[in-house]
Amino acid sequence: MIDPLDFENRHLIDKLGRKRKTALLVMLFEQASLHCWRLFFWALLFCALWMIQIPAFFGSPGAVITLVVFFIGCIYLYKKDLRRFQWPSKKEIDRRLEKASNLKHRPISGLQDDLSNPAKYETRTLWEDSKTHMLAALARLKTPHPKAFTAKKDPYAIRLGIVLLFIIGLSVSGPRWDERIWNGLTPVSYTMDFKKADGISLWVTPPEYTGMSQIILEGSGKKQEIVKIPVGSQVKIRVTGGLGHPALKIGETTTPLEHLGDDSYGLETEVPEGVQFTIKQMFITRSSWNYKLIPDTPPVIEAKTPHEILQNGQIRFPLTVTDDYSVKDITMTMTLDEVVSEAPIGEPVTETRSVVSPAGATFDIQPVYDLTPHSWAGLPVVIRLSITDHIGQNASLPPIKMTLPEREFQHPVAKALIDTRKKLAWEPVKTSRELARSIEIFLARPSAFGNDFVVFLAIRAASSRLFHSPSKETAKAVIALLWDTALRIEDGNLTLAARNLRDAQNALENALKNSGTTDQEIAQLMNELRSAMAEYLMELQKELQKRMAQGDNVPMIPPEMLSSMIDPEALSSFLDQMESQMMSGDKNAAQEMLSQLQRMLDMMNPSMATPLPMDMQMMMEGVNELQELIDRQQELLDQTKGQMEITGVLQQKGRSYGETLEPNMSLFDKWGLAMEDMPPPPSFDQEGKTKELTINTQSNKVEQEALRFILGQLMLEAGEALDDIPEGMGLAEQEMRLSSEELGANKPGLSIPHQEKAIEHLKESMEQLSQQLMARIQQMTGMAMSGGGMKMDPLGRPYGGDGEKPGLFPGSRVKIPNEAERKRVEEILRLLRRRSGELGRPDYELDYYRRLLRQF
Repeated sequence: MIDPLDFENRHLIDKLGRKRKTALLVMLFEQASLHCWRLFFWALLFCALWMIQIPAFFGSPGAVITLVVFFIGCIYLYKKDLRRFQWPSKKEIDRRLEKASNLKHRPISGLQDDLSNPAKYETRTLWEDSKTHMLAALARLKTPHPKAFTAKKDPYAIRLGIVLLFIIGLSVSGPRWDERIWNGLTPVSYTMDFKKADGISLWVTPPEYTGMSQIILEGSGKKQEIVKIPVGSQVKIRVTGGLGHPALKIGETTTPLEHLGDDSYGLETEVPEGVQFTIKQMFITRSSWNYKLIPDTPPVIEAKTPHEILQNGQIRFPLTVTDDYSVKDITMTMTLDEVVSEAPIGEPVTETRSVVSPAGATFDIQPVYDLTPHSWAGLPVVIRLSITDHIGQNASLPPIKMTLPEREFQHPVAKALIDTRKKLAWEPVKTSRELARSIEIFLARPSAFGNDFVVFLAIRAASSRLFHSPSKETAKAVIALLWDTALRIEDGNLTLAARNLRDAQNALENALKNSGTTDQEIAQLMNELRSAMAEYLMELQKELQKRMAQGDNVPMIPPEMLSSMIDPEALSSFLDQMESQMMSGDKNAAQEMLSQLQRMLDMMNPSMATPLPMDMQMMMEGVNELQELIDRQQELLDQTKGQMEITGVLQQKGRSYGETLEPNMSLFDKWGLAMEDMPPPPSFDQEGKTKELTINTQSNKVEQEALRFILGQLMLEAGEALDDIPEGMGLAEQEMRLSSEELGANKPGLSIPHQEKAIEHLKESMEQLSQQLMARIQQMTGMAMSGGGMKMDPLGRPYGGDGEKPGLFPGSRVKIPNEAERKRVEEILRLLRRRSGELGRPDYELDYYRRLLRQF
């Protein structure tokens, strides 16, 4: 076995590796020559026939028969030759090197052997001597030369005739060789004739990321208006009729249009620098349009405030980004500062996230990065933030130098694992076995980490790997394992679930950037995202419940409001809509929805508490204070009802002739009244009738006035922070004033209706404030998980909402169709575009289709 730590013979081992790669390429070339040559020359033969157009001499039947013969031959040769293709094994590569280098006794194969009896000194000495001779033989390694098979397989050199015929085909077809080959592969479509209509049409298609619609220019003559065209737009020109070959002239450059057949010409190209499109034919200008290219300016990024270190060591960067169309993504790069001379093992980190900012507007983002798992935590680092637009233009902030934050663990076992992790990062090989013994001690006391089987197995695996296979690769794996284990002990599964969710988002974002991603891959990634989302929300709920039970800080969003905003059905609908956007090819919309999802998750993270805007703070404080007011008003109402009950009892049992009434102390204890609230003995008027008994409610009046004063102060504060305070707060204040007047007159029965109405108005005000707060939260995240928030129609315009819900744009009159109506509209639009491009149709029909399309 070759020792990877044998630095004395490292140059020979590296040479062996290079020679193996070269030999592999040589053997692959031989395999391709042996198993693919007949299929290659078969395809080359038919390409030559199609370029010379020999099948076309026999009409459509001859073209179809030729295509069938071609595919039958391809299938036969695939089964006959290509399926026998074999990838060379390592032993075959080594044996080929030994033969090519004329090495005896197979030294390369011998190096892979192990000593079966290493206990004897003589055996080891003999083995080391033999191994030295085998390593010395590596210096004579030579690169093998490929063997020729085609001459043996094709003794009559038919392949040379096919190559000659292919060269003749290229010379005959000229620049249209690819078109003739395509016509040969699609014999039915190119044999169908159609007529061309007269006219000039230009379709200017801006880049997809601009969100601008297609510009259609038609007709003859010179147009005076200036057409504004974004840089990177594609222009498609169709000219029919007229005499001579038309050409497009832009500035001093003239480009002839390609003849499409039947007196029709066309050209597709990117709109170049210039000021005017001019279509010339027979030296006569048939049409011209003035245009102006709109440049795509680079994006702008600025730091809104200095970066913040959050509760668990995450770093938040409050930023503002701006671009004339849209910022595509933001990239964070973390490297070690140059001042660090010695550092533990670790690699620089680069992370790219989707942003999708609104066009031409300043957009606030607060990306949060968790770099605490990195082995460089606690060391000086340099962080660089840059943004990129859709054409690759960049903007970046000045490098940010900081000490990479470390997370503080409270659990003793988690702290011990993190300390072991740090030592391992600095000395990954030297201290491996010692550290393995130190963490294995915890296995004797599983109660220290809650008898968690996962933690037990993780510590066991880490200890075994460090003890039995100490290396840098092992150290890197164990460092990651110890971090995950410490997180599970400290936080449970919330942090790991959040990381899994972020990984699922990153995988989906990378898939969207890859044009070759299939629908099946997107569906699989969406399923993984759904699973990660469900796991994260479940763990988040557990964490919130735990913190509330322990009295710890909770996130800035109240749990009851969080649960109402994150409705499972609405979230599922949101993810379904995002998957639908991906499947339909609208990847920009899907990336925007991913960006919205990330902003929402950042707000929900319990460890990422952030100061709210002033209006949102007022809303949250108002909701809490209104709830407290409702509770105190309800207590006052209950007490007033008790006083009313006592008054009724006294009036029913009151005695004539001035007899003293014995107090019912159980009623007083029930409603919390004192003896001074006892009504005076009954008195008589001039007619000898007993006056009505009343109870002293002055203390209740004082309480009512205090509640009214608190409500007034709350209304003043709300008026300063909010544009519109709930109307119910003013109505509640009026009812409280009327209630206070009745209590001042010792009339609790008349005060009760006013108190009940005050409570009703307070509840309405609290509900209204809660709805406003939820709308602001949804506006900050850019998404509405429970039906509110900003919604866009298919043309990118905001609309008011569904049914009676006004949404964030109540003034908009745009109506959104349902799913069936939208699919029907898309189908009609596709049909109109297809028919408007069929130039064989009459002029009046094409004009009708184009007039319909102008409305969209």
